Amino acid sequence: MIPPSFDPAIYRKLCAAVTEAKVLRFFGMLKGEIHEGFGEQAGDADIQRLITARVHRVASTAGMLGFPVLSALCRDVEQTLSRHEDVADLLAELELERLRVLALIADVESGNPPPQMS
Repeated sequence: MIPPSFDPAIYRKLCAAVTEAKVLRFFGMLKGEIHEGFGEQAGDADIQRLITARVHRVASTAGMLGFPVLSALCRDVEQTLSRHEDVADLLAELELERLRVLALIADVESGNPPPQMS
């Protein structure tokens, strides 16, 4: 599997500011937020609102924790939905990145250092 886009500099800065243990708790919070997929279709207005709310939350958290691609994809989905355009391809990309991020978080939670921090 291709690793997620991850910025180790952000991770280091956060660890210096709030301790690594707290950053790992933040990783756990992100994991909880993205544990379930975002959906494959967004045709229904209610589903679109739910997806928009979720991607908005995840965009901020992912960016803060050093996952710029996940954050950018979430922002792209949010903006595309606001224009009432099709997001199927973006949701497919988002799903792949979500799985990559979850794998990285699981790896870090098991005691391995984040990428490029060995």
